[in-house]
Amino acid sequence: TLAPKLRRKPMSLHGRDGLVARLTALNERLEKERLTPIQLVEALAARMWTGPMYIKYEAVLRGSGAEFQMCQGNGYVTTLHCINSTVVKTSKLSTVTKVYRGVSSGQLPADFWAPNAYGACGAIEAAFVATTTDRAAAVEFAAAGGGGELEAGKPGVLLEIHQGMVNRG
Repeated sequence: TLAPKLRRKPMSLHGRDGLVARLTALNERLEKERLTPIQLVEALAARMWTGPMYIKYEAVLRGSGAEFQMCQGNGYVTTLHCINSTVVKTSKLSTVTKVYRGVSSGQLPADFWAPNAYGACGAIEAAFVATTTDRAAAVEFAAAGGGGELEAGKPGVLLEIHQGMVNRG
């Protein structure tokens, strides 16, 4: 369970701080840069990714785990396309910066540290990766699963990611 301060807050569709108002402001920024605006359906899909459906979307993208079985063959193809479209469009407004990701109850595989035959090491994520510019929030998530308990023998991991022009977003 996430700590209350790390949980997303309810958002109305309409109203001063609603999704439509935020989408309008974001689209004004995109249009000012002569970029393609985000459609409401894309924004709704992206918002769903930040909630409980995240588990199913990530399971489909990774193609394994108990959560994958729970999807019962639903690939959420259209929704995932809309989420990806939103990420691609909004990434064009982001600046190159350092971001963090806290991973609770986990450990990086040996391949992350040992270069392969081509001298490359690291990891490739098959799904969307949630990051933050708030290092403290990522540390808290990594240290206690965002409010839960660490699994015995599995340390939390803090990833510091230096974005470039290609991988921003």
